[in-house]
Amino acid sequence: MTEDIIDKMLNCHRKVRCAMLISEEGEVLKFACKPNVDIILTKEDLQRYAKQAAARKKERESWNEKMGSVECILAVREKLCILVFYWLNKIILLSIERLAPLAAVEKAIEVYTQHKRQAAKQS
Repeated sequence: MTEDIIDKMLNCHRKVRCAMLISEEGEVLKFACKPNVDIILTKEDLQRYAKQAAARKKERESWNEKMGSVECILAVREKLCILVFYWLNKIILLSIERLAPLAAVEKAIEVYTQHKRQAAKQS
């Protein structure tokens, strides 16, 4: 079920380019990309980015008591947008086309919320 969310996220909207599942230690567990998408980062870059995402998650958790836990972060860059979800003990990272990304963000949040509810019911 954990890796299924990557396929659902990748296909939730036409603007989503790639999806990655990362362990809390920063290991890339699954990477999926839509056909005919130019991948900007090398495999080594993706692994390094995954490690940094895991480190940022740990840093952000230090604020949970005062602000509540983080569910997602959106970074808007010149070439693309990156949407990050913290789910269970994993990190889900989406690459979204730069132009008009908000509809894709909304769809991804819907998929995340549904998946989170399903996981809670199974627990």
